[in-house]
Amino acid sequence: MQKYTFFEIKTYFITNISIVSIVCIVEPKPKSMYNYSIFFFSVALLVVAGTSCNLEPGIDVVRLCNNPDYDITCPDDQSEFDAVETDTIFLTAILNHVPEGTHVTVEWFYLENGKDKLSAMQMVTYEEATDYQVNSRLPEPKGGWKKGKHLVVMNLNTEGFKSIEKEFVIK
Repeated sequence: MQKYTFFEIKTYFITNISIVSIVCIVEPKPKSMYNYSIFFFSVALLVVAGTSCNLEPGIDVVRLCNNPDYDITCPDDQSEFDAVETDTIFLTAILNHVPEGTHVTVEWFYLENGKDKLSAMQMVTYEEATDYQVNSRLPEPKGGWKKGKHLVVMNLNTEGFKSIEKEFVIK
């Protein structure tokens, strides 16, 4: 009766971190080959795990809405808002692997007459932020909503980070 060595490794994605697992069935080999097989699979696991984990600062799950959940999380991403039904537009996002002292800015613009800034918010992370929720809101102006295209820009002051821009329309 032959014995087989069984390795199982799977990949699970949790936000932008992957947990890697591999499945292999290895035929029995002479005793001298066992160390080689274990070494090979260990190196393969480290290479796969190292390339699949993204520890770069980033922003995930950026959403706009006018009716957030009780914890001020946008359940869906909206790109159109009714001027009569909308009191406030909310932006929610998740910061990942953002170091302490990082400046997070959110700027709101009206785009129909150039790029008029309507509002801005800035915060500084006081500790490393992983899966940290950020909220910003744009309340209805005193004269009512300007109908047309709008833009919200979210930025981190970390090297190489590209701003996240989301256009939306108020009808």
